[in-house]
Amino acid sequence: MNISYGRILRMSWPVLALTILFFAMIDVIIDPLALRGDRWFLGKIYYYPEPGVHFGVPIANYVGWAVVGLMALSLFRLVDRRLGDQDSEANKAGPLMLGSALYYAVLCFNLVITFWIGEPLMGWTGALIYLPVTALLLIKLAGRLPLQI
Repeated sequence: MNISYGRILRMSWPVLALTILFFAMIDVIIDPLALRGDRWFLGKIYYYPEPGVHFGVPIANYVGWAVVGLMALSLFRLVDRRLGDQDSEANKAGPLMLGSALYYAVLCFNLVITFWIGEPLMGWTGALIYLPVTALLLIKLAGRLPLQI
């Protein structure tokens, strides 16, 4: 794979927005399942005093994760700027793909457990949320979607 992800791409606003979205979006799958931890090996580790509209999870939880993602990525961007220009040929998309693989492994694990504990609506909702994103990723990996930012 000969995709380079240089500084201009890493520092772009669309990448910032997508990263924050993905940071919060994974919790849309994880948190409702973790809330039902007593139905699998996680156990009852927490609860919300006022159950929210998304399978018992308040929307403020996801907004909070988006804020945490913004702060974490802002720190990363600050460090990245201080490291100097990293747009060399050695900077390839391999590490990015490893991160994507880990992200999808966590996603798949949570979806499998969601179906396993008997929550098909929650499982299908999560799967359908990721279907368009995954389709775009696969189309991009197949080289059929140009990257334009």
